[in-house]
Amino acid sequence: MTKHAQLNLLLHGTVILFGSMLTGFPLAVAAADGAPPETIRAWVVAHSSLASTGILLIAIGAAAHHLAFSPRQAALFSWTMLSSAYLLCAGLIVSAMTGMRGLTLEAPPLNAVLHVCNGVGVLGALVAGVVLVRAAYAALHADAFTAETQRRGDPLLELHPR
Repeated sequence: MTKHAQLNLLLHGTVILFGSMLTGFPLAVAAADGAPPETIRAWVVAHSSLASTGILLIAIGAAAHHLAFSPRQAALFSWTMLSSAYLLCAGLIVSAMTGMRGLTLEAPPLNAVLHVCNGVGVLGALVAGVVLVRAAYAALHADAFTAETQRRGDPLLELHPR
């Protein structure tokens, strides 16, 4: 993964983490005004989910130089991870604001839009997760190969990029 792609993950992680901080305000207002428990819970879920998503993006961006992504895998990972993160985070905020959860494809139209956002976001997260596990496995396998060739003093080490 390129340094630019890593910094892109760090940037978007901080933006989402900042969004988490902002969702703390409506959470505090809802709690102070005695809003119904489901409203408070929706803001708690939005606040904590945005925080964990931001931290996840920052952590992956910081550790990405250790992973063995091909250029195509790095692009696929970045696009699917960032799009799913924003779709799911936006859906959580809209859910907290409207009380709709988007669990079914039923009316009103906003509920159906939330349902599609949730479905596409989860699918993107699953694709990104598979690519991330693949890159971590490839990095571990490449590191084990390098360690073994160094132990044996194998001249093929010079042919294997690290």
